[in-house]
Parts: sequence; C-alpha cells; structure tokens
Amino acid sequence: MIMNPRWPILLASMLLAVIIAAGTAVPAVHAAPFELTVTYKTAFDKMTASADKTTAAKLKQQYADLLASQKQEVSWDTFISGLHSRNTTAETAVREKIKQVDAAKLEKLKSEADKTREKYADLFELYDKMYSQLRLAKSIDSKTAVALLKPQVDSLKIAVAIARDDIRGKDAAYKAAKTAAAKKIAAYKKTLEGIESYESKIKTAKATNSSTKKLFDAEARIVKDALKKGDSKRTLGSLSKLLAYSKQINEQKAKIYSFEGQITAIITATGKQIA
Repeated sequence: MIMNPRWPILLASMLLAVIIAAGTAVPAVHAAPFELTVTYKTAFDKMTASADKTTAAKLKQQYADLLASQKQEVSWDTFISGLHSRNTTAETAVREKIKQVDAAKLEKLKSEADKTREKYADLFELYDKMYSQLRLAKSIDSKTAVALLKPQVDSLKIAVAIARDDIRGKDAAYKAAKTAAAKKIAAYKKTLEGIESYESKIKTAKATNSSTKKLFDAEARIVKDALKKGDSKRTLGSLSKLLAYSKQINEQKAKIYSFEGQITAIITATGKQIA
C-alpha cells in the first residue's frame, strides 16, 4: 500500500488539535441541579393527575419553584466563579506591583552608592599607605621623612574626609529611600489584609452551604421514596423543604458574591494607592 505523502502532515495536524483541545478544555465545576429523572417524573405526573386540584397545583408549583431556585444556584455559581477568577488575577498583579515599589529608584541609588565607594577606593588605599609611612617615619624619628610625608597626608586627609562625606550622603539617600519604600509597601499590604476577613466570611458561607446541601440531598431521597409510594402529602412536604434549603443556599451564595465584590473594592483601592 502506498502512503499518501500528505498523511503525516494531516495526522500531525489532527494530533495537535486534540492536544490543544485537551489543554483548553474547562472541566465542569458546578454540581448538577436537582431534577426528577424520567422514572420519578412519571410518578410525579401520575400523582398530580390523581390528586385533587389544590394539591396538584401546589405540587406543580413547588416543583417549578424548586427548579427555578436551582437554576438561580447555577447562575450564582457562574457569577461567583467569574468574579473570583478576576479577583485572583487582579490581586496577583497588585502584589507584583507592590514588590516593584520604588525598585528602579532604589536600584539607581544603590548603584550610585556602590560606584561612589568604588570611586574613592584608590584614594583610601593611598591615604592608608601614606599614613602608615608617616607613622613609621615618626617612630624612627626621621624628621626629613616626616616633613616630606606630613603635608601629603594632611592634604589626603582632607580629600578622604570629603570622600567619606560623599559616601555617607549616598548611603543615607539610599537608606532613606529604602525606608520610605518599606513604609509604602507596608501600607499597601495593610490595605490588602482587608481581604482576609472577607475570605474568612466566604469560607464560613461555603461551610454553611455544605451542611445545607447534605440536608438537601437527604430530603431529595425522601421525595423519591414518597413518589415511589404515591404519598402526595409527604411529597409536597419534602418539596417544600427542598425549596427552603435551595433558597438558603442561594442566600449564602449571594453573600459570597457580595464578599467577592468587597474583595474587588479592596484590590482596586490598593491599586490606586500604588498609582
């Protein structure tokens, strides 16, 4: 069999498409909403058909309200996920900006201080050498050598004093800028610390919803059992509880969204401080 020379290229293209699709696929992160399966929905329809008008109307309304509430849960999940993702990205960017506060200025000042110290290195070395020679001349009581060296040492001493003042000035400027930058960074981080309280509240709200969801799931099993047995009264009561649990979950999710909004405000405020 003769292979078409274009096949390897086509196969490579197909493989690349699969790899890209696999890498960009977004897994589902939201729990599937409660909804009666075909079997239970059939039982529910039979129940509403055989029940009196009032009970049938209540059953249909409760189930419709439950589905609507569940739909709202999914919407909240989408809103929360999107806002949380944006907050995470924004917070990372702001924290990176904080790391760079006055970085260029500090680097410049440090470089100036280092270069200034290097510039005077030869002067200090020469002064140390001449001063040592002067001390030696004095120790051997060589008046000629002392007379020759002392004026040079005195002249160098003045130059060294000026050099040291220059170095101290450069070092002081760098230290002052570093201290100022540290204060700014501390202030920015202090503002961002406000996020922690809202993250704690979000954690609490999620824990509350986790507990409520367990109650919801347990009640969902009761609904299915009631439908199996054709108990309309029990079904109505359980649907009512499910709706109440779903509403409670939505209340907590609304709070979570609000807390994420507060986090957005804090991140934005910090960004403005830096700017």
